[in-house]
Amino acid sequence: MAICGLLVSVFAFLISFVPPSSLPVTSHHSYLYVLIGSFAITVLLPFIIYEIYQRHSKHHQINTPQHLLAKDVNPTTPPIARGEHHIITNSDKKKHLAN
Repeated sequence: MAICGLLVSVFAFLISFVPPSSLPVTSHHSYLYVLIGSFAITVLLPFIIYEIYQRHSKHHQINTPQHLLAKDVNPTTPPIARGEHHIITNSDKKKHLAN
């Protein structure tokens, strides 16, 4: 199903570059420019939003894995369900190191 979806998407993308027959011949270049511009905006917009979010984010923290010790694990949790690491934020790490 994934391959079928990918093929249909690629086909739709490629066929969009063929101008419709109802479009006047003089407007073919305009059609392609609008199509290429729309594609560029669609591809670049998520990256622009991400960059703006990262610059204005007040809580920009990097998460670090911390190895769990035997005393940190709930003894009622079966061993197969226990994780070996716990992800903590830098602010929690400072609190953990202070204790």
